[in-house]
Amino acid sequence: MSDVRIRAAEPADAAALCELMTRTFRETYRSDLFGICDPADVEAYVAEHFGEPRQTAELVDSAMRTLMAEVDGTLAGYAQLRFDHATPCATGARPVELARFYVDRPWHGRGVAQSLIRACIAAAPDADPLWLGVFEHNARARAFYTRCGFVPVGRATFRMGDDVQADWILALNPR
Repeated sequence: MSDVRIRAAEPADAAALCELMTRTFRETYRSDLFGICDPADVEAYVAEHFGEPRQTAELVDSAMRTLMAEVDGTLAGYAQLRFDHATPCATGARPVELARFYVDRPWHGRGVAQSLIRACIAAAPDADPLWLGVFEHNARARAFYTRCGFVPVGRATFRMGDDVQADWILALNPR
């Protein structure tokens, strides 16, 4: 495999980013993985959050930063950081949320996630803390974040369509 290239997404990337967001979200939450995600709820979330106009707006929002991981020109993953975004269970002076972090299935286990998480940490050097929410049933993601140094600091709810789910809140270097 060639080296992973991480770069900041630009508005011209919105369409490609939307396609990756939609695919990776559907794959992550498909009902055969966790047995509890209703496809209608997944589709409602996709429709609300992953449209091109919304992504274009997020890409120009100064409070957000989207990073794209590419291998040989192929989009392999992405992450979105939301600056100055706090949660009650991860307090600090400069909270940064790792709001989305997805790697396309063909790239799992090939170093893309590690490169992308390092880039996220580097993009938020003053984060106090860098935090994220992860679906309580996603053991693979929880294990990855733990290996990267994130620790549980609380719990929160996540709404997907009509389904209210439980997330773990994890933070890097929490207070």
